[in-house]
Amino acid sequence: MGDNGSIYLAISSGNGGVQKIAYDGTILWEYHYTRDSSYATHDITLLPNGDFIIIMQEIKSHVQAIWAGRDPNTVGNQFYPNMLIQVHQTGPTSGDIVWEWHVWDHLIQDFDASKDNYGIVSEHPELAN
Repeated sequence: MGDNGSIYLAISSGNGGVQKIAYDGTILWEYHYTRDSSYATHDITLLPNGDFIIIMQEIKSHVQAIWAGRDPNTVGNQFYPNMLIQVHQTGPTSGDIVWEWHVWDHLIQDFDASKDNYGIVSEHPELAN
């Protein structure tokens, strides 16, 4: 719930985004995420400063997943690691991404010792397996 009874609604079309809708149904703001390599998972969180966080999924290829230490027998044609973006409204249909975090940058695995992210998973709770 936003200010003055407005609500935020996750947009599922395209790569996703968010709408801010007034109590009377007027769309006050509509933001669409436009990167081709990821899409919104329909979860958003409004921050106290008016920005919002969108939970996204990146699209990685089978080859990229194996490069990151994934077992080739357990990954399909694509792999979908999560990421977060923080968006600040800049206009009625625009916003700036002011922060982003990618789980892809924080991986550990114990399947392939030849990869840079190989390690003992239980010793690294700050990383994702």
